[in-house]
Amino acid sequence: TLTRKVEALEQDKVAQALEITKLKQRDKKLEKKNKLKVYGLRILKKVGTAKRIESSADNVMDD
Repeated sequence: TLTRKVEALEQDKVAQALEITKLKQRDKKLEKKNKLKVYGLRILKKVGTAKRIESSADNVMDD
């Protein structure tokens, strides 16, 4: 019975290590995805600001 308990604990330890590894990989993937999203939003913000400046400059020149 004691050996079975030890074996069960060893299996649990291996399962936990595997789960931790998978969670770390998922975390890295989500962080990478979030970085790309933030970078994309920065670019969109720059483009939007540039277009707003151009359109306001066009309005001023039309007057």
